[in-house]
Amino acid sequence: YDKLKIAQLCERVQLFQRALEHYSDLADIKRVLTNAQAINPEFLLEFFGRMTPENCIECLRDLLKFNLTSNLRLVVEVAKKWNDYLSPERLVPLFEEFKSFNGVYFYLTSVVNFTEDSTIVFKYIEAATKLNQLKEVERVCRDNDHYDSKEVKEFLLSQNLKDPRPLIHVCDRFDYVDELTQYLFQNNMYMFI
Repeated sequence: YDKLKIAQLCERVQLFQRALEHYSDLADIKRVLTNAQAINPEFLLEFFGRMTPENCIECLRDLLKFNLTSNLRLVVEVAKKWNDYLSPERLVPLFEEFKSFNGVYFYLTSVVNFTEDSTIVFKYIEAATKLNQLKEVERVCRDNDHYDSKEVKEFLLSQNLKDPRPLIHVCDRFDYVDELTQYLFQNNMYMFI
């Protein structure tokens, strides 16, 4: 049967899921995905897993471009489910392209405890800090062994945190106590000294 004709008819009567099942051209798929809120989320999760990684990232980018707020949750779920297939090295820059610290944070929440990649752990600390999730930053700084201590220390110092506990954990674990006490003294945080 003529898959393209069937797909066009399905799209015309707003059977978007059926249209996606029949389309094979990326431009057609991207057009139908602009109606992602009308498609079963479980179907979409599986659908993205059948695409090539490059096409999948391109479609996710379009979803974020056209409606970041309503499509962010779907994109995060796809990123979590297909993390090994799509890779954090592609997914984190995708969220950063749209300045979506929420996306980075919620996606990396499922990855940070299992990765040994210091860049990914740092991206998580950065996103959590920007979202003021300081308890989570503190937990990662205290419990995770796979981050560049100097990079994290410099980042936390530059953030002028109201609660310096994450910084205290990093400095205590990696012997930056002199810098820590100087920072706390200069910022009138005597109770933490």
